[in-house]
Amino acid sequence: MKIFLCLFFFTITSVSLVFAADPPTENQGANAIAAKISDESNGFLRLVKFMKTNGQKSIVNGIDKYTMECTAEVVAIQNCAMTGFEFGGGWNGSFHALKAEKQTGGLSMFNSAGAGYGTNKQLTKGAHMNFNLSLVFDLTERGWRTEGRLPPDVPFKPADNAEKDDPSANRPNNEYRKLLIGKWQNSRHLIEYMSDGTFTMDGIALPDRKWKLEGTRLIEGTSEYEITLINDKERIFKDLQTDKEYHSVRVK
Repeated sequence: MKIFLCLFFFTITSVSLVFAADPPTENQGANAIAAKISDESNGFLRLVKFMKTNGQKSIVNGIDKYTMECTAEVVAIQNCAMTGFEFGGGWNGSFHALKAEKQTGGLSMFNSAGAGYGTNKQLTKGAHMNFNLSLVFDLTERGWRTEGRLPPDVPFKPADNAEKDDPSANRPNNEYRKLLIGKWQNSRHLIEYMSDGTFTMDGIALPDRKWKLEGTRLIEGTSEYEITLINDKERIFKDLQTDKEYHSVRVK
């Protein structure tokens, strides 16, 4: 009887401890979706609005999980074609996008509402689309993880408001340095830029690699990026070799 009571107490205590962790925040959900959209769309799409609509905790195979139901409004930064659709209009959950294609069959103009092109949807620059989706988080030693990321719990800044911070305003080089120095979390790594030109990745020093700025171009060792957006909350860089864009948010 004593053994049974001990086991019962241990079980109840374990469940209480598992659920003692606060659920992931709406900011974490927004930053996870913003990074997913930026990565999958090759920079053609950005997140404009995000709202958590519901959430539920669960335990699966001993792993603490949280399902966040949400809505996301996305804007096309350039003319593009979203490929994550099936015949009949169903969406498969992917934000993958390609360079826009002109439609055939007498329709040569892009449809801002997203006219179908096979299984693609054509979007003009500035077109908006709304999605209902769910994020599944699992609890790790470093915090809540979803979509292979550990999204930071910092305020999400909508893409539309960030346009005022476009680096094309020809800021002085020292202003870029001030904005860049510090910690930045992207979809995979936590990077910290030091004032002496060195940087760390996930807390590991990289003494053989230096960073420097040449105008709006960031050079990290042998890699070069064009700064397409940077402010005190987020940054977007484009890899000059692959043309892929990377989105990061500042971590305090």
